[in-house]
Amino acid sequence: MPRAMQARAFGLFYTISIGASASAAPLAGWAADLAGVAAALTGTGIVVLATVVPILVLRNAPTVNHD
Repeated sequence: MPRAMQARAFGLFYTISIGASASAAPLAGWAADLAGVAAALTGTGIVVLATVVPILVLRNAPTVNHD
């Protein structure tokens, strides 16, 4: 990534991360009210485990050397 774009990319990344974190608690509460606490926690665990596949796929992503 060009150095000129790094600040924008980090800003976008953190905006999405904080937005997702802020929306996760109300969604988990809604799921617990709708389906019960055990189902909400199970769903949360499934979502967390589902992130493992993209992490493994992207772990060795090619990089570009900007010499």
